Order: sequence, then structure tokens, then C-alpha cells
Amino acid sequence: STRDKMSVETSADLLCRVDFPLYSTAMISPRHLMLAGGGGAANTGVKNGFEIFEITTNGENVIGESVTRFYTGEFSVYSLAARPAGNNNVPHRVLLAAGHNEFCQVYSLSLERERNNSSPRDNVHRRSNGVPAGSQQGSRVEEQQETKLVFKTEPFKKVQIDFNAKEPYGKVVRISLNGKFLASGGDDGHLRVFSFPELTKVHDFPEHDKEIDDIDFSPDSSKICSISKDKRAIVWDVKKGKKHAELGWDCPNGVKYLFKRVKFGCVEGDNK
Repeated sequence: STRDKMSVETSADLLCRVDFPLYSTAMISPRHLMLAGGGGAANTGVKNGFEIFEITTNGENVIGESVTRFYTGEFSVYSLAARPAGNNNVPHRVLLAAGHNEFCQVYSLSLERERNNSSPRDNVHRRSNGVPAGSQQGSRVEEQQETKLVFKTEPFKKVQIDFNAKEPYGKVVRISLNGKFLASGGDDGHLRVFSFPELTKVHDFPEHDKEIDDIDFSPDSSKICSISKDKRAIVWDVKKGKKHAELGWDCPNGVKYLFKRVKFGCVEGDNK
């Protein structure tokens, strides 16, 4: 039937699979996808951390090939944000902000070549695209086949982002598009803004009465919107350090609602 045909044509293919619960994801390059999560502090045998996949193809389907896996100890990664670092004259480098319970840990990820022990030199094909072994071009091909690209991961700086007296927990971290600020929200209802990547506190807004569920920076990095279980959505001015506006919604027929997610967008014709 037409319905069955449409179902087959629109069904998604499996890109990749991990062996831990997933909480967050980010593209850290045009070809690399990061998946993060974990089993938490409980000793269940489920690891905490993130895995990076290179998006490639097997000739028929788009697939994800694992290139790096990093374990984060007792902390699962509930929220993350990533921004490129450095310049075009150096190998690709990314700064990653990962939510670890009441903390935010910044990691430095740099793309490097690592010798592939599973492909010894004796097993490398002696010809590639018709180039005989021993020629300069053939040697480069062999060298590339003996190595693989991986992201070297190093912990950088760390800061506490939630101070709930009973059970502190940071639920969300975001990096501004200009790469200068890190914002966080969690159980204590405070929206905190830090310089990035130095993690020096810039603002602390204690406006929300309940935990913050989501935050987002505006495209020009001048505003932040926070939403909370107290049913409020507040827009903050980063430069002035004060509330810019509060959003509301008049529901029909008195229907109750909660803001759950927030995302800024660009409006056509608006240059701000």
C-alpha cells in the first residue's frame, strides 16, 4: 500500500550505537558527532563519559565510526556545549563544557593522528589507486592507513554551578556563540554566567523560585533566556547584568502550562 511504501522510504537508518544511557549530544566538527551520558554515581557497571563518532559512509549508508571514547569517572554527562578554539593554522581544537552533577568541567579536545595497532604495516595493501608500493605517493597512503584520527582529551578547568543545600545539581550549560561566556542553570534556580574558558563569575541571577530546566543565548550573545519549573521565562541582558524582559502566554480556557525548552532564532529582515 502507499502507506507501507511511505513508511519504508521514511524509516531512519541506524547511525551508531553506544553502551551507556544518552543524555546529550553535540556536533564538534562538520564530520564529528559527540554522544554523552552514563549510569551516574551508582556502581552499576555502566560507564560515564562521551564517545565521538566520525560521520562517514560504507558505500550504501551513512554510518558513524567511533574514533574516541573518554570516561568521566563517577560523573555522568547530563548536559554539554562545545565551541571551536584556536585558529585555522593549527589542528582542529574544541573546548567542551560538560555538566558533572553540581560542577561544570571544561575539556580541551584536539584532533591528532594515532598509530592504528590493528593495521600493521605488513597488512597494508601494497597498491592504492594504481600507485606501486615504495613510491612517494604510495608511502603517504600507507602512512595514512597505519594511523587514525582521534581527539586527544585533556581536562582543563572546573567550576561549581549549583549550590542547592539538599542535592545540588546543574541541569544545563551553554556557551555563547561568540565563545566569551558560559551560562548554567540547575536545582537552586540561579542563572550563573561565567567568562569562558577562564570560568570567572560574571553574573549570578537568583530570580527563579524553582529549578531551571533550560537556557539559551541569543545569536548576538547579548541576551540569555532562562525557563524554570516556576512557570517563568526570563530574558537577561548580559552586558547590563539585569532582567531585560519576562515572557508570558495567555492559555485559552485556563489551560495550565509549563515552559520546558527555549531556543533563540533569527528573524528574517532583523539585523539585531
